[in-house]
Amino acid sequence: MTEARNRLMKSNILRKLRERFNSDKVSDAQSDNKIDFGNLKEGAFTAQAERADMGVQEFANHVLSHEDDFTSTTIKRANFARNAKKFND
Repeated sequence: MTEARNRLMKSNILRKLRERFNSDKVSDAQSDNKIDFGNLKEGAFTAQAERADMGVQEFANHVLSHEDDFTSTTIKRANFARNAKKFND
């Protein structure tokens, strides 16, 4: 994939997530589960995956199967990557 296509896919995923989690239709039970997009470090998990010589989904699966070896932030990013893949389908 080209760099421009990757950026477009990331922006589409983020737009879909913002619509899903920040809409006015979120019930009170879900309101505490909103994603804070203000503290987003875009590309951080992808960079970690590249340093490990893996693809994003491969690295996400690796992190989630070896949680003791990674920080809570990396585990959250792996879980997010796994779930965000569904938004692209």
